[in-house]
Amino acid sequence: MATVPSTTSTSTIVSTATTEAPTTTPGATGTIDDPLPVGDPTLSGFTYSDFGGEWDGFVSGLVETGAGEFNDAEGRCLVLLGTLTPTSIEDGSVTNPFNTPSVSMIVGGELVDSTVGECDVDEIEAAGYGWILEAEVTLGTTYPFFAEFFLPAGSAEPEVIVLGSASDSDALYFEPTLIDGIPAP
Repeated sequence: MATVPSTTSTSTIVSTATTEAPTTTPGATGTIDDPLPVGDPTLSGFTYSDFGGEWDGFVSGLVETGAGEFNDAEGRCLVLLGTLTPTSIEDGSVTNPFNTPSVSMIVGGELVDSTVGECDVDEIEAAGYGWILEAEVTLGTTYPFFAEFFLPAGSAEPEVIVLGSASDSDALYFEPTLIDGIPAP
């Protein structure tokens, strides 16, 4: 598997330290050089665990939106859509949203973390999706999620979507495929 060249982050998702390493296991093998397709019922599913919580997930693809209300920068907004369903909750009756997988993208050889509030997600939320870090649901409840990416003007095309930490050997890699419209969750 290829290594990720230099990694710089345009935004940081808050995480909490854990004594257990996260594990991500795809239904099929995807690598940075040969990422999994999105939206495929047999290849786009995954399992993920961290902080004692476990999730089954599915990656639907990317939709392009306009900039958010307070984002005056020139650039492009891409929003990843998918679903997460908790299969194990370590503590309490609802999931801890901070044990969802981190979501990033490799663009021009650089790692770009997902952002918040930089893209217009009104239609996505109206369709029933919620921000990935608001995933507080009961065991077995499917949570349709989104994760935003703002790419400044002049950015290269996205190369790959990364679920989990790109520095871990068990990260999942998906094609950065644009889909037409917002699928029903």
